[in-house]
Amino acid sequence: MKLITKKAAFLQKSDFNVLDASVIVTKRAIPKTLYEITKKSAFLNMDDSDFVKLTNEEEIEFVRKSNWIKDYLEVVDLDMSELKKLAEDIDREKGKELRWFCVLDPVSKRELCAYIASHSKMLDNTRNSILNLIKEKENENKIDFKKFRR
Repeated sequence: MKLITKKAAFLQKSDFNVLDASVIVTKRAIPKTLYEITKKSAFLNMDDSDFVKLTNEEEIEFVRKSNWIKDYLEVVDLDMSELKKLAEDIDREKGKELRWFCVLDPVSKRELCAYIASHSKMLDNTRNSILNLIKEKENENKIDFKKFRR
């Protein structure tokens, strides 16, 4: 999940784990500085649900244009049934894609295998972000963006 402000972007740690997969699907290069963040000890000690504050303009723009990452502000005010429907929609999309893949000929399967695996990983990550938000709402917690670090 992401949150974009005028001077920063906040990106959930779990989204960093999917950046490599996103290159195969979106064909967009990832700023080198985002890879460097993943090597820092502070990053390694974070939970997957924690957010990293990004202030580099290239990083902010990359995150802003990454439509595959759910925007926190677009989903935070949804009620529980709407959030659960989003998660179910992702499950349906993934199932539809996998059924389509299964009927492909062997050559097409080989050619599309990396794409399907990467897209599946991205969908799983998005679904997990939504499920985490549901848990946060059930516990009546709000994400405190002031505590995030780089």
